[in-house]
Amino acid sequence: MRILESPYRSVWHNLALEDALLDRFETTGPVLLFSVNDRSVVIGKNQVIWRECSTAALRRDGIPVGRRVSGGGTVFHDPGNMNFSLMVPRRGYDQNEVYRAVITALQPWGIHADVAQGNSLVTEGRKFSGNAFCFRRDAVLHHGTLLVHADLNDLGRYLKPALSTVSTRAIASRPFPVVNLTECAPGLSPDDLKQSLLDVMIRTFGSGSGTAMTVDDTLHHEVESRVADTHGQESWIYRHSPRFTWTLNLGNGEDVETEVYRGAIETIRRRPDRDPTGIRTLNSQPFLHDALLNYAIESRDQAWEEALIAHPF
Repeated sequence: MRILESPYRSVWHNLALEDALLDRFETTGPVLLFSVNDRSVVIGKNQVIWRECSTAALRRDGIPVGRRVSGGGTVFHDPGNMNFSLMVPRRGYDQNEVYRAVITALQPWGIHADVAQGNSLVTEGRKFSGNAFCFRRDAVLHHGTLLVHADLNDLGRYLKPALSTVSTRAIASRPFPVVNLTECAPGLSPDDLKQSLLDVMIRTFGSGSGTAMTVDDTLHHEVESRVADTHGQESWIYRHSPRFTWTLNLGNGEDVETEVYRGAIETIRRRPDRDPTGIRTLNSQPFLHDALLNYAIESRDQAWEEALIAHPF
């Protein structure tokens, strides 16, 4: 097994690095990657971004959003959150074996953990790790977060839905009380946790000691290319969102129903419809708060204007 500590702090670069390593699995073989991101939010591949996080607050504060190649729910990252990414052969993979490895790595600090909600790790009823998976050809990526000393106030601030009253078949995150591992074990440091997890992972999935790996020029250029083409692009982050319908109540017995697909307005209806022809000009337009607000202002639709101001996204 090769061991790699990411040189990046950008969420887009680390997601691109995972993606590249997974594609290289046939030649690179099993890899255990450790990474730490600056403040950011990461959503699952099949999630509606506006239902999962406060997109307006993230834009205001300059915090990037990334979309994983794996499923699962939305998570908050910052320097107090350590991430592990395990790439192993698909054949014989057992996600419970990975969970057991993480649980074992925490035992020296007296932390007793369990699996909850299918892909979360909890201690004393509070979540400290979310996990997700991506199967690609003969390999599987199992990656997880570990809340060591993250800013839980930021987590709560940014993981709030930008839009309520959303109807969709897309995967939704399941809220769960969270905890930092340092609250359970004050003497625990990120380096200690990393070394303990590394030791257990090598015993479980590797043979002998792990071989250190670095991001060489070729791999770095591939990561940069994937950021430029996919992971840092709105076409992936926003417009990959599955179909959803958002109903905005105007507070006067009327509402606006907007159906969105791939980040664009497919249909929009105001009920009762005062302007059945004009509103259709928004069809096929990007789903943007400012565009809807400008239309409401130009239409002198005060109720819709006030409702949009109260619901930024």
